[in-house]
Amino acid sequence: MKNKQDSLQFKFDISTFKLLGRELITDKITALVELVKNCYDANAQNVWITFENSLDFKKGKITIQDDGIGMNNNDIRNKWMVIGTNSKREKDFSPEPYNRKYVGEKGVGRFAVDKLGSKLVMTTKKADEKEAVILTIDWREYEQKNKIQSLFPFDSPKRILFTDIKNNYETKIISDQTNGTKLEMTFYNIEHIWTDIDIRRAEKELSRLLVPYGKLKYPFNIFIRKSENVDFEQIKVAALDKHATYSFHLDFDFENNTQQIAKFDKETGELKVIESKIENFGGIILDFHYYDENAKRRFKDTYKNYDIDGVKVYRDGVLTTPCAEVSDTINKQRDIFGLDKRRYGGFFDKVSSRDLIIIVQISKNNNPNIIDATNRQDFIENEESKFFKDFIVKQIFEFEKSLKSGKKKNATDTKTQLQDFRLDVKTVKDELKNIYQNIEKNQSADNLVLKPLLENFELQLNKISETTNKAYRQIEQLQKEEVRKDNLYLSLMSLQNYSLEISHMVSIVIGKIKRNAEYIRDNIEKTDKISNNIRFASNIFIEMEKLDKGVKFLLSYANSNKEAEEIDIKSMIEKLFYEHYKDIFQNEGITPIVDIRDTFVFIHNYKFFEDIFENLINNSIKALVGREDKIIKCSTNIEKNNFVIIFSDNGIGIAEDIKDRIFDMFFTTTLDQQGAGLGLYIVETRLASVKGNIELVKPELKQGASFKITIPLTK
Repeated sequence: MKNKQDSLQFKFDISTFKLLGRELITDKITALVELVKNCYDANAQNVWITFENSLDFKKGKITIQDDGIGMNNNDIRNKWMVIGTNSKREKDFSPEPYNRKYVGEKGVGRFAVDKLGSKLVMTTKKADEKEAVILTIDWREYEQKNKIQSLFPFDSPKRILFTDIKNNYETKIISDQTNGTKLEMTFYNIEHIWTDIDIRRAEKELSRLLVPYGKLKYPFNIFIRKSENVDFEQIKVAALDKHATYSFHLDFDFENNTQQIAKFDKETGELKVIESKIENFGGIILDFHYYDENAKRRFKDTYKNYDIDGVKVYRDGVLTTPCAEVSDTINKQRDIFGLDKRRYGGFFDKVSSRDLIIIVQISKNNNPNIIDATNRQDFIENEESKFFKDFIVKQIFEFEKSLKSGKKKNATDTKTQLQDFRLDVKTVKDELKNIYQNIEKNQSADNLVLKPLLENFELQLNKISETTNKAYRQIEQLQKEEVRKDNLYLSLMSLQNYSLEISHMVSIVIGKIKRNAEYIRDNIEKTDKISNNIRFASNIFIEMEKLDKGVKFLLSYANSNKEAEEIDIKSMIEKLFYEHYKDIFQNEGITPIVDIRDTFVFIHNYKFFEDIFENLINNSIKALVGREDKIIKCSTNIEKNNFVIIFSDNGIGIAEDIKDRIFDMFFTTTLDQQGAGLGLYIVETRLASVKGNIELVKPELKQGASFKITIPLTK
């Protein structure tokens, strides 16, 4: 029997209008921006947006009108009404003489109208034609027929497809030479209303639609009217560098394959712009603006409708994704670069999106694989977009290092100036004492008049001296308090990693206890099962001991706020390797090696120091996943006046291109293993607080990673 062959074609269900409109474009601010972008692509110089009865979902309307090239009958029928078809795919630039780089390419932006209103009336006309085209689309009809569809089976002949619905269409002769497109969207749905807050948010996003640097050959002005009874107001663009506390600019050079990057110089304490190779995502231009509290106030006073709110990405001069990340509630704010997920920023000199405006310029030609997601909420996930995001965050990290260094320098300078002033006051007091002695020796009339004046001067000088000494002591106390807060918060954050491990262990142990107990319960009265019952009872005892250790491990955090105590470094390391991590090492097939050649006893907080080694061990365990002959080694010795610890594993090692980032907060290569990017940051920070340091050195186990920890033995 001969096989039958046929062909099939896709059909679109009636619900497609929702998938491409209100459900794909997730908020109305994004929808509005998308439609204004279409005006830009249409060579418009002016766009007028009008809100009428914006709080009335029965009478409300929003109108977007432009003076662009418009469309004719053929454009509407064969381009605008064909899903996914986009004339911008045929050419990269809009018609002469504007030659604007097209920003809309997916051919679904037109469905943003469904997010803004239940009914659309579009009137459009080209300059060289007499007829205007008027298209009416009532989304309520689509909605109604979509509900009816649920009554019919899928193979019913009564089933209506998305492409079966007819929309009203007419042409009308207009005598004047006006051109452009007008979209009138009537609400009919409470979801479409616009509050004053919504309109202000729209103004903010539209004010940053075009990159705020340079000037367009042909202007693109946006005017907004918040109700039909007021005049249009032009949306202004902010001068971002005018009030910034600190700014820097990065560019690229394709001919030399170089990309400028920001790099913190530890020697000078400055942030420098240096040349590097162009990354896999292509060259970018980046303008960085940081605002301290005073600068923020000045900025807000100048630009009422503009927010300091993080990273904005522009493709060929026009805002790309996300289009509307501002929210009055910070937890609802989109944060695709992860700046505000670093919740502990205030304690670690970390900046948030409320401290920065970063303008990033990319282009379709230079960065072809940084692609907007169709819903305009992120970039399509690929290797290039991942490295692109990492690059932006890396520049922020480098700035944060310089910011922290600057704060430390200012504190040190202030402390030095106070100390110098204290010495100056002491010198003056000594001189005053000499004057007193001379007065006592020479009791002349002039000296007797001078004496009460000097006594008053001495009184004032003593007050100044007392105030200066008090300020100096307060600075010292604040510095100690800052270190204490850092240690406390780092301990809390590292607890997250330990909690994951303990939770995993507890889950496994409880499962084993349950299975052993069930066996004993079912076989307790069977004499031939006595030996098995004894064995399973022993297993329960062993597992309960593991639970006990796990609970004690977590309870040790309760001791993190205790006073300093005597710590034997050898005892601490051996306890961790041979007791706390014994079961984990056995389960993972890891061989621990402890080689304590020299040890010393010191006074400090036990948990504070134990965290250092626990983080190193946890990192090594992750690095050894999938390896054979796994080893974690810790050795110590004394070099001159330093206690030196070498901590090594033979895991996957650390790639050359990330070696300078491993101590950065939240930088991790083990995200799939719940790595939080805190371990090495905690280690480096805690060692720094005791004047110690950690550095990556040549692997002593041929492969993997080795760290050298140096702690001064002098106080």
